[in-house]
Amino acid sequence: SIAKAQVILVMEGAFSFLITFLLACIIISELNRRKKTEKELEISGERFFKIFTENPIAMTIAEVGDSTILFANNKFYEYFGYTREEVIGRHAEELKLVSPDEEARLLPILLGLLNETRSVAELQALPLEESQKLVIRLKDAMGNNGLVVWYTRKNGETFYAILSYDVIEIDHKKYTITSYQDVTEQKNAENKII
Repeated sequence: SIAKAQVILVMEGAFSFLITFLLACIIISELNRRKKTEKELEISGERFFKIFTENPIAMTIAEVGDSTILFANNKFYEYFGYTREEVIGRHAEELKLVSPDEEARLLPILLGLLNETRSVAELQALPLEESQKLVIRLKDAMGNNGLVVWYTRKNGETFYAILSYDVIEIDHKKYTITSYQDVTEQKNAENKII
């Protein structure tokens, strides 16, 4: 009996060691897979920001609902004449990229695209989740056409640009990637024809 008990204990010990060894192998394999995935994500993120930063079209990334500009590319700073310190952490409204007259022209267009009857104050008071839905609705209504907007640079000069944006999700948060494509020459040519 004692001999059988010793054999059973040795077998249980060997079995426990084998299970522990297999679990350790699985954990190490999973950790290696995660490290590889994290490295691939890091490289992908670096590529994205390089492409974003060097893009020949002015672009910003902002939080949906809050509209705080988190990133802007080099072309955005060139187009609008602001420095990084003046842009990051601010709203486009604070920078006065659009004049009050242009805002007055755009407001009915945007409300029409949204088929909205609520006032601007009511829309601005919406909770974050509702604001996000509104931004997505506007994107769907605009499609891929964008919207021609008369922008104002820091130095007061004005130019036409097609505003378009897309909504992306990173870590369960929604962001807008907005592009501003200068179409001043085309618009001026159209105005001469008319």
